Amino acid sequence: MTYDIHNQKRKQKGSFTHALKHRSGLNVIFKHEEKQVFHMLGILAQEPFELIIELGTHQGGLTKLMEDIFPSLPIHTYDNVDLTRNNRKYFGEKVYFHIESVLVPSRSLIKLLSDPAKKLLYCDNGKKKQEVEMYSQYLYPGDLIAVHDWGNEIFWEDVQSYIGDWRRIGWPTLEYIGSTTRIWQKV
Repeated sequence: MTYDIHNQKRKQKGSFTHALKHRSGLNVIFKHEEKQVFHMLGILAQEPFELIIELGTHQGGLTKLMEDIFPSLPIHTYDNVDLTRNNRKYFGEKVYFHIESVLVPSRSLIKLLSDPAKKLLYCDNGKKKQEVEMYSQYLYPGDLIAVHDWGNEIFWEDVQSYIGDWRRIGWPTLEYIGSTTRIWQKV
């Protein structure tokens, strides 16, 4: 087995914290439900892209799983707090950690988003509405954007004017399994 995710404790109403134990030795707090995250990553695996940009690294649990599923892709992960400092040895050379706020326009992030390579922007930094509003405009047709905590921290009315006409990816499956992640593709 490459990982073990188990329910650690109930953190707040509607949100569970899990522990992720990875075969590499990485053992971190993980804020995604196991069934949901693997369905979401499976849906993403059907959409070809060349670059992953994650907003909200936390301790790097989702980053590590994305690295496993997409080993050839560079992953740029952003957080304003460095909770991965002691865990970086568990990540490969294609994972880049950026310790900076993305809640003000980030030059390095805008530069990555302006790259014409097909990319995934994964928003899970705590201010999803602001992230979608600020950064969706830099994505190209074919690029993907995903948000975590759908229905808890971000709602349709938050994103409708920015990505409302984009193609929804995997929504029937995500809704059926009760996932709190939603994915769109810019048309």
